[in-house]
Amino acid sequence: MKKRTIKIKKKSISKARITNKMIIKCFACFMVILGILYFAKYMIFQNQINNKKDEVGYIATISFDKISVDMQIVETKLKSIIDFSIDAKGNINDFERASTTIIGNDDVSCVALAPKGIVQNVYPYAGNEKFIGYDFRDISSVANSTEVFTINSDQTITTICGPYLFKNGKTFLIVKVPVLLKNENSTPELWGYACAFIDYPKSLMEVGFDDLIEQKYNYKLYRNDINNNERILLSSQKVIEQGVVIQRGIFNEMWNISIEPENGWYSKGQSILQSIVILIISILVSIIIFDYFRLKETGKTLTRFVNIDTLTGVFSRKYFFDYVEAEIQRNKRFGICYIDVDKFKEVNDQYGHEIGDRLLLEIGKRIQECIRRNDFVSRIGGDEFVIFINDINDEFVGELILKRLMNTMKEPFAFNNIILQNTLSVGYSIFPVDGGSVEELIQNADKYMYNMKEKNHREVHIKHMIKHNKMNYAKKNDDK
Repeated sequence: MKKRTIKIKKKSISKARITNKMIIKCFACFMVILGILYFAKYMIFQNQINNKKDEVGYIATISFDKISVDMQIVETKLKSIIDFSIDAKGNINDFERASTTIIGNDDVSCVALAPKGIVQNVYPYAGNEKFIGYDFRDISSVANSTEVFTINSDQTITTICGPYLFKNGKTFLIVKVPVLLKNENSTPELWGYACAFIDYPKSLMEVGFDDLIEQKYNYKLYRNDINNNERILLSSQKVIEQGVVIQRGIFNEMWNISIEPENGWYSKGQSILQSIVILIISILVSIIIFDYFRLKETGKTLTRFVNIDTLTGVFSRKYFFDYVEAEIQRNKRFGICYIDVDKFKEVNDQYGHEIGDRLLLEIGKRIQECIRRNDFVSRIGGDEFVIFINDINDEFVGELILKRLMNTMKEPFAFNNIILQNTLSVGYSIFPVDGGSVEELIQNADKYMYNMKEKNHREVHIKHMIKHNKMNYAKKNDDK
């Protein structure tokens, strides 16, 4: 039967290198750092935006409060004029004297009484009723108006109308207070309106909206009329894209202001700069982490270089001695097999050290195939190997490993046209039976190996002598 040969391959020594796993870890770290920094940037920007919103909200609230107070003052004075100048039958008396208490204050230009919606009394423009619009029931008499002073029982609450551009060329907001009188049945009936004409836009600018312009905010002040139509009261004349809307009720209407900084809630240039800084920081930190992983891998490589035999890939002499000494300190029973490659010097002398090195590499592989998972192989000399046998209870494990070694060495080694048939000499010892130190265990295993060599040598010699004697005996009988 033809024996199977095993080709010897070159040994590649592992080096510290950049692995895919290392790159993936660094990229993951980069993404995590980038995410954390961008989240921090987002939180900072949100805090800045919220602070700005709180600031404009405060300004708008103060302005609304001033408007509300001013309008309530005007309403109160109009009610006092009603009480003083209109009797129970609806007759008007001493209107001008009553009106002097309100004119000149609160930006009120004039006051008027409009029974049934028709202006009959104006102060201080008596006789000029037609310039401001004679009939409030006629929408054509009030420029820019979408509201009509209707005479019905539903309009019994104070309202603000306008702004209106009147025939005299002035623009006013009108505070309209309904006048209710009891009829013959003692039922309240709408008599008409008492109105105050307030200068526009002066009256609104003075309550604080001019501060928004100074602080470089775009804004739009508007209200919803009784028909829910949007009426712009003040505006910075610029488009507001992301304005914050603040609402406040003025009488029966909802007034709104939409505010936005001229340059937006955050600086785009600053945001871009911060993004670049975040990206640079993330890259630098990732490089540091990458160097850490590379140094860690280099440390592993150096550790492997110290603990692994670079020629055969099995554990080194240092690793074996350190490990065995630690096991001795634990007082744990174990065994070692001491292995020597027979006639290795002849291989080096005849074929060169390259063939000898590759032979040792293949022998190391074969020995590893013969041991258990919890055992290991070390190379402790030029052609000397040792097997550490863990958790040994008897000699059977050692004998079993020896048998496997002998069987695997029966297959010849082949490299190019060179066929090698090397054998192993093996001896083993057990701790603590055969020694209390690494040196004693190796010496006793070596003695066992030497005795086995001598025994095998004597057996081979005896067999040779018997064969030789048989041949001589047969030859003598042939001669006879």
